[in-house]
Amino acid sequence: MHLLHLLLVGNSADLAGSIAQLPPFPKGIIFDEMREIHVQVKYKGRRFSLEEEINHFLCSIDVSLGKVDLKCPLEGLQFLRSQACSSFRSSALN
Repeated sequence: MHLLHLLLVGNSADLAGSIAQLPPFPKGIIFDEMREIHVQVKYKGRRFSLEEEINHFLCSIDVSLGKVDLKCPLEGLQFLRSQACSSFRSSALN
């Protein structure tokens, strides 16, 4: 955990491109600062459309060796679900 924190928080400027490609971090106090850095780097002050979020999710799943870590896609799916619900609510209000 310390190494992950060091890479994300301590080297966010140098690793911005790689950090932006990561899936969302789990909820939990130990990930709060890393999640904040990830959001700042990924979004750069703008909102993603639902399509951009879906594309980011699909690109962030690591299938390079034919294995998928199910914990990361689960966090990403939960995040996508919340984004889809928000998008649906805002379009229903218009």
